[in-house]
Amino acid sequence: MSLSQQQKSEERRNRFMKNLSKAVSQADPTGKRAASVEQLETVREISPYQPDVLSKDVCHERLKEFLKAQNTELYDLANAEQIPQKLSEVLAAKNYGTEIMIGENPFIQSLNWQLAPELKLVINKGQKVSDLNLAMTHAFAAAAETGTLFFTSGPENPTPLNYLPTCHIALLDAQTILQTYEQAYQFGEEISVEKQGVSNEPLFPKRSLNLISGPSRTADIEQTLTLGAHGPLELVVLIYNV
Repeated sequence: MSLSQQQKSEERRNRFMKNLSKAVSQADPTGKRAASVEQLETVREISPYQPDVLSKDVCHERLKEFLKAQNTELYDLANAEQIPQKLSEVLAAKNYGTEIMIGENPFIQSLNWQLAPELKLVINKGQKVSDLNLAMTHAFAAAAETGTLFFTSGPENPTPLNYLPTCHIALLDAQTILQTYEQAYQFGEEISVEKQGVSNEPLFPKRSLNLISGPSRTADIEQTLTLGAHGPLELVVLIYNV
């Protein structure tokens, strides 16, 4: 990340904090929450944005720690070629069948699925989805600071496939594990420019950006954690190296 990109990320975070302070003030014109505003400013001063503080290895381990703490099933693979066989092993221990819905994703389709002949990939071409057990999408980046995966919506990664299956399978390139949200967003912009082949304002995200930090959960009922309440019951993440 160049110096100009670091400055851009820092400015973006500062703008967010200022807007948050302004919103708190406007919500309470009597000034009773002035202490809260001062608190926000203090946090911003003592916890400045620090890009590239963590090494790639540390980011990788921190992401794994957060995901596992959030009830995510996670596997580290040496390379992408291992994805079909590992997925076959993982699903063999589950009761979701062998039919996996994917988007029109060239990366997923390019994998050697002959290594897992029992798995059947079904390509979603915009049709409605219901009673879906398994779906697989590809995250374009991840933020280690919260253990969050980033997905763009579109034919390659239809949004319903992230939220409607009982078991969501997510693929992640280890090289795209970054430290912060700002870096992940900047990375997405760079990918967009590269794909568009132009240097003007990047079209990112095209429609929406989906951030996922584990399977669906709620503790609204009697403070008891329940998984799968509003979305996938399970999240399986396969991290691979190129």
